[in-house]
Amino acid sequence: MSRSKTVFPTKSKTDEAAIFKIFSVGIVTSRDEWLYDFDRQQLAKKVQFFCDFYEQEKVRWNKSNNKKVINDFVDRKIKWTSELEEHLLKNSSLEFNPDFIVTSTWRPFTKKYLYLAKIIVHRLYQQEQIFPIGKDNVAICLTIHKQVPFVVIATNCICDNGIGSRLSQILTLYYYDENGNRQDNITDWSLEKFQTYYNNKKIKKLDIFHYTYAVLHHPTYRQKYEQNLKREFPRVPFYENFQQWVKWGKKLIDLHINYETIIPITKSNAILQRHFKNQIFTKI
Repeated sequence: MSRSKTVFPTKSKTDEAAIFKIFSVGIVTSRDEWLYDFDRQQLAKKVQFFCDFYEQEKVRWNKSNNKKVINDFVDRKIKWTSELEEHLLKNSSLEFNPDFIVTSTWRPFTKKYLYLAKIIVHRLYQQEQIFPIGKDNVAICLTIHKQVPFVVIATNCICDNGIGSRLSQILTLYYYDENGNRQDNITDWSLEKFQTYYNNKKIKKLDIFHYTYAVLHHPTYRQKYEQNLKREFPRVPFYENFQQWVKWGKKLIDLHINYETIIPITKSNAILQRHFKNQIFTKI
């Protein structure tokens, strides 16, 4: 790895002195067994039952004398949380809508169908800004925790909070405002820093996104900052040969997102294997 200079954070809560403007933890359903499934039709059946049963309990509650504590009243055939019980008390409706079934990244290289609706999902956090239904985006999912190895994985769909077996943070290329308009999530501040350091006004925000992904995956970087990556957000150094890092990051993101269509590396395709070794993380 080439010598690095200047390190700055990937995210900031207070201003734009970071690479990414907004970030979010992954989605928390608190009822994965009801809201996730590998089979779309099976998921639809489960959620339909859940919604119907909730509505039945709402009717039963409204017909009762309401003297019981709601926690003691509801039938536990479905997974209740305090928030869902509050919705029942507010007489909120829960109606199944097949348009709310989306593809999600549940674990690294593991996609599942997810039913994405406010009342039934326990915590959406800022996922509606970064992965609203029907909108495109690309995300870098990070798991930073002392109990598990540092996890970095790219995805183009909404992410579960447990993608790396502990709380995860999601950094995206874009976000969407309240009117549904796409906005750059790479800050102008970081663009100016990169263009100035490399003396190249042609550097784009997408290049910075790819560069960041390559750096976070480089074995030498991860070894050098191993202890930091167990307790704090990554800080990204400037390395020489910026465009080479951009190419590596772009290639890795393509591999990690489109893994289901990538040709496996086997003894029978030695040419591809040699090409992979030459292109990904050659020492510079």
